[in-house]
Amino acid sequence: MYYKYTKNMKEILDFKNITDKPNTLISIVLYNYNTCEFIDFINHCLEKIKMMKNKFRQKTVNNRLFNLRCFIEDKNDEKLSSIILVNDEIYEYKLNKKELATLEEYNIRDLYFKYDEIFHIDYIYNLFNDFNFYNVYELCKKKLDIYNINSTKSIKLDTITINNQNELDDIISKADLVHGNSTYLKKINLDNVFNRKLCSIDIIDEINKIKTLSNHIKLRDILDGISDPKIVNKLIFGRKESRKYTRMSMLKILFIHENFYDIFTTKQKDYINFDIIQIKNLKHGDISSEFLSNYGGFIGELYYPL
Repeated sequence: MYYKYTKNMKEILDFKNITDKPNTLISIVLYNYNTCEFIDFINHCLEKIKMMKNKFRQKTVNNRLFNLRCFIEDKNDEKLSSIILVNDEIYEYKLNKKELATLEEYNIRDLYFKYDEIFHIDYIYNLFNDFNFYNVYELCKKKLDIYNINSTKSIKLDTITINNQNELDDIISKADLVHGNSTYLKKINLDNVFNRKLCSIDIIDEINKIKTLSNHIKLRDILDGISDPKIVNKLIFGRKESRKYTRMSMLKILFIHENFYDIFTTKQKDYINFDIIQIKNLKHGDISSEFLSNYGGFIGELYYPL
């Protein structure tokens, strides 16, 4: 069994493209978690997997959990605060004071433990590194709660009272999304306003739809300008050219289809110093399909014409 330790969280990005059989890779985040309690938790997991019908998969997970238990038992730490990734090897990154402060500030649960066919790298990395938040209003009758929310964190900023429709209309432009149950919301006809309470997953999903549509509009503006010589001479097309000019630090902005976004940004992470716009599919036949079929899923705008 092989253990790997690191002082650089960016190294977990190297695990992003690892895959295995369903529910055999284990992603863990521990936050001031009692070591003995975590060993008890692992023992409980070992008992539960005895019920797995797929015996080959059961053996794989059993071996990995057993190795994890041995790994934890060898520690002298009373408390555990780490990222741990488990397959046939075990990788650990110990959280520093700043990262622990982030978990405390956003009231993150003390144990995140997931089985999957992939490691949950996006969630884990963004938990500690994504501080771009959406401004979300939740209105219940006249009480308005204001939150900062992203895909991994949420924090309430303020609570105010809305006394009339005009008050809500005056501040609604500051929100990325508004939801809840109120007669005031019934009178507003905007794509980002919902007269029903949304769960956190639905909030992020709806905001992502709005962002995706906005990115489609930006891409359409680029495509509509291709016939203009002043614009087309600043554009490059395709994966090969995108990689070339990324490494030459000549790109101002790059549009990438969602099919290639993860692998491109992972492989080129050391060279990316420009804005990247990911083009996702919203519905059949939208601009993302044209982008993929006609342009290979890559269009870049250079700082200067070629």
